[in-house]
Amino acid sequence: MAERIVIISTTARGAVFDLATMYAVMGLPTSVWLSELPNQGQTRSIEQLQEFGGEIVIGYPHLSALLTSAAQVISV
Repeated sequence: MAERIVIISTTARGAVFDLATMYAVMGLPTSVWLSELPNQGQTRSIEQLQEFGGEIVIGYPHLSALLTSAAQVISV
C-alpha cells in the first residue's frame, strides 16, 4: 500500500478533488498538488477533502524528489 497518494493537476476541477477524497476516505494519506490556486467554486470540495485528512499543495515543491520516492503518483 502506498505511503501517500499524490495527485498532480494543472487544473483544479471537481474530478481531481473527488478522486483525492475517495483515497482519503479509504484512509490513505492524500495530497493534491495544484499548479495554481483553485477557484472559489471548489471551496466545498477542498473542505470535504480536508475533513478526511487530505492536503492541498500549491505549486510543485520538490517534484523530482517526489517522483523518485513516491509509491503512487497520479497526474490528472
